[in-house]
Amino acid sequence: MRTKLGDQDFFRALHYYLETNRNQNVVTADLEKAIDQSTATNVDKFFHEWIWRAGAPKYEVSYTYDNSAHQIKLLVKQTQKVEGMVDLFDMPVNVEITTATGRNNHPIEVTQAEETFTLASPSAPLMVLFDKGDNVLKSVEFKKEASALIYQLKNAIDISDRADAAVALAQIKDNPDVVVALGNAAQHDPFWGIRSESLKALGKIGGPDAEKQIIAGLSDEKPWVREVAVEQLGEFAGDPSLGPRLIDIAKNDSAYHVRAAALNALGEIKTANAYDTLVAAVNSDSPDDTLRNGGLEGLGSLGDDRAIPVLLEWSATGKDFETRSAAISALAGLDPKDKKITQTLVSYLQEPYIDIKFATIFALSKRGDPDAIPALEALIKSGDLSLGTAPLVQSQIDAIKAKAAVPASGAGATPPAAN
Repeated sequence: MRTKLGDQDFFRALHYYLETNRNQNVVTADLEKAIDQSTATNVDKFFHEWIWRAGAPKYEVSYTYDNSAHQIKLLVKQTQKVEGMVDLFDMPVNVEITTATGRNNHPIEVTQAEETFTLASPSAPLMVLFDKGDNVLKSVEFKKEASALIYQLKNAIDISDRADAAVALAQIKDNPDVVVALGNAAQHDPFWGIRSESLKALGKIGGPDAEKQIIAGLSDEKPWVREVAVEQLGEFAGDPSLGPRLIDIAKNDSAYHVRAAALNALGEIKTANAYDTLVAAVNSDSPDDTLRNGGLEGLGSLGDDRAIPVLLEWSATGKDFETRSAAISALAGLDPKDKKITQTLVSYLQEPYIDIKFATIFALSKRGDPDAIPALEALIKSGDLSLGTAPLVQSQIDAIKAKAAVPASGAGATPPAAN
């Protein structure tokens, strides 16, 4: 709305709305009326699309460049399923085209299911941004070559556009240029959020070169970036040198959340001495029990059944809610044949605390023990659930049944088909 009206009319309309309705009850129609009266702009269609009806636009975008005409043909499709309360959207979109001679903005109005826009471009584009700055609530599929995404990651002005490039590059494997570009952004982008997104992308790509770039991120000045770097190292279980590094971080980093992330990563890569380090963290005190909770999560990732008594102890009634949730979630991955774990978790379903209930429901689903099904079905029948929760619980019951129906590997199991 602010984009369509412009700042002057938008804020004039808000001021008029507030003054006109001061000390009165209002409904949405009063805001629409105030905008109409103060700006002489009919916004019925906007409210029809965005307030009174449903959905959001889904765009599919592609382009071709005509070198002789110095023009880009930008094809835009709205691909949301138009039915019921969902319709096509009429939205202004800013398209930025960057060439060797500079940047040019092209405002367009997308209104149809499929449209082609002809936009001037003095030479082949280095970067084309659809909805520069991500101003429209939408989803978009805009396939780009790796080189174009690398350029966008480095050169886009708006943070959201650089973030989009990092997310897209995470899907491109076996490309050394992509790893180098993400590593450069992870270390040098001025905004911490882009550094974090680049580290996440490197974690998804994997491989020794990506690992080296992530390790470089451990020295970032922002603890929330270091935390992301540590989390990604949990994906590299094959490197024995990571264990000592993560243990050092878990003991010495200046930020507790970074240390907690290192504890969980230790469990994920199952490094030597991880169990002792994690139990020591569980038995330590820290602000908000950050290290204890990180240690519990790490024990769940480690999957060492020696941790069962520890996790049962910290999941029990009387412990801090967040700590209990961490311990309950960790129990999900330990000894699926241990009926005591299932029985203990089932008992937590009787408690009135919604956070404990949810942690327990998902833990039981992950364990896949059919013995939990009657208690979960009773929970649905009890009516002691908030609106919309019953289908979620039912989906977890279905997951347990599906897991129980899969034959175990070994005797009696059907061998996989040969390729």
